Amino acid sequence: MVFLDCSNASADAPGAECVRSCHTLDVDCFSTHCVSGCVCPVGLLSDGNGGCVAKEDCPCLHNEAAYKPGEVIKVDCNTCTCRGRRWECSDRPCLGTCVAYGDGHFLTFDGERYGFEGSCEYTLAQDYCAGSDAANGTFRVVTENVPCGTTGVTCSKAVKIFLGVSEPGATPHSAVLSEPRRGPGPPDHSPGS
Repeated sequence: MVFLDCSNASADAPGAECVRSCHTLDVDCFSTHCVSGCVCPVGLLSDGNGGCVAKEDCPCLHNEAAYKPGEVIKVDCNTCTCRGRRWECSDRPCLGTCVAYGDGHFLTFDGERYGFEGSCEYTLAQDYCAGSDAANGTFRVVTENVPCGTTGVTCSKAVKIFLGVSEPGATPHSAVLSEPRRGPGPPDHSPGS
């Protein structure tokens, strides 16, 4: 970087208030007056770390970390490559698993564990979230929990799978899996377990 002294600059020259950087390249600067300070030479951009780089050498940002052009990171099941300050990522659908087991224990797609011991129905997974507008979704998985025994514990009575096609004239399909397989599930760390 070089020091720009506004007293020696032309009247319409921007100063340090308008330093172009890799992170602000797409933002216009409106200067009311020149501010003296460090700037990059013409044709270079601030890299955010006190240095200057060519536009093609600007890093990409991910989770507040900077990555050099050509660096590759993994995001879920996809890979992303830094090119021209932007991430180019593969677009593969990622697989996920959720589990309902035991007396109201659930493991979510993101690995969180929950315990819901109420006697009611729970939606395990669905691909629509527009309130009660079921017409926009193509599937829904629901578990029905009921009291079992005399201890107040709940058990899954049925797992219902609703498959629907959102095309006009298509009819939804459903299946009910009754008497789910009982057996030991993964350990639950929810409160009260």
